[in-house]
Amino acid sequence: MRAVFALFAAFFHPLQLSATERTWLVIPILMVNPENGVGAGLKYVNTPSPVPSSVPSHAWDLHFYLTTKGQWEMKVEHLRGGIIGGNSALRSEGHFFAYPESFFGQGNAPEARDEVIYHPRGGRLRETWEQRMWSSLYLKGSGYAQWVDIRKVRSLEPWPSGVFPHGVSQSSGGVNDLWSLSLEWDSRDQEKAARQGWYAGQKAGHSLFSTDFRYGWHESWVAAYSHFGGGFEVAAKLFQQSVMGSPPFYELPHLGDKRLMRGVTRKRLRDRSAQAVQTELRYQFEMPLPERVNTWQAAVFAESGRVGESFADASQARLHISGGIGGRLVLGRRAAVLRGDLGFSASGAGIYIDFGQAF
Repeated sequence: MRAVFALFAAFFHPLQLSATERTWLVIPILMVNPENGVGAGLKYVNTPSPVPSSVPSHAWDLHFYLTTKGQWEMKVEHLRGGIIGGNSALRSEGHFFAYPESFFGQGNAPEARDEVIYHPRGGRLRETWEQRMWSSLYLKGSGYAQWVDIRKVRSLEPWPSGVFPHGVSQSSGGVNDLWSLSLEWDSRDQEKAARQGWYAGQKAGHSLFSTDFRYGWHESWVAAYSHFGGGFEVAAKLFQQSVMGSPPFYELPHLGDKRLMRGVTRKRLRDRSAQAVQTELRYQFEMPLPERVNTWQAAVFAESGRVGESFADASQARLHISGGIGGRLVLGRRAAVLRGDLGFSASGAGIYIDFGQAF
């Protein structure tokens, strides 16, 4: 078993240049999930060494990968801090993609025969202004524009050619924008791999321009993180998302992916409102291996959630339960985390390898 850990850690051990102030990482990517198969690529991280309550002067996060099911993805994120007296930051993001995805229609009880597989491709540009108001209280304004083109549609039912099932309009994709304002309390000791603190917020947004879709978005969440003796950490999150108006079907709130309801795969649950609660217990340990000491985590998690036509409908719908086990390899002063999870639910199981904690 020790040899397996050593081989795994050796492959993912990053090319690292660390200084007192900054950590630089170049990390090979291995990605596994039910929708997109197995993938590989590279991830680059350039971030300040974690300092609680600090706003970095700048930080970069880039990745690119390809998968066996025709997915490719490139994402670039830059955070520029120290603006206007050091209490503001600007986060810029470019995201370009093509991948297969499933749509089971709307509702809290989809069946396997409802599945439609489509192939979107496109890009998204996002800008977010973050203003620190007081202590750990932040006001954030964000806007993004997205273009999506859908070419291939495949389902188990013999739908007429060129017709997207489940009553979906604009089934070839289109252009959409969303502008939002949020008030957030963020006392986490670190954004990417928190061990201590709270992260809670309220966000509301709406499309402003005459694109192909006009809709509004509302989101609330509370997450808590704590670590205690013996290397144990616990994390929990409660959240809800709801839309109004006419959003694209692929932007509907959903449950069932690498971060939400990991035992319910392929974004199986979608509707105009979604809510869930997640809990995770992690045990951290050090494993000395040749030429380095690696930090690992073993994890168990439990999740429940439901969707509905509205927040009231979702609140009365039947709960779906998911749970599982996982492991993490912590890299570069907690600047990055490689995560593997195996989730189970009544609708099946999902195995994931990806970067970042689930929440």
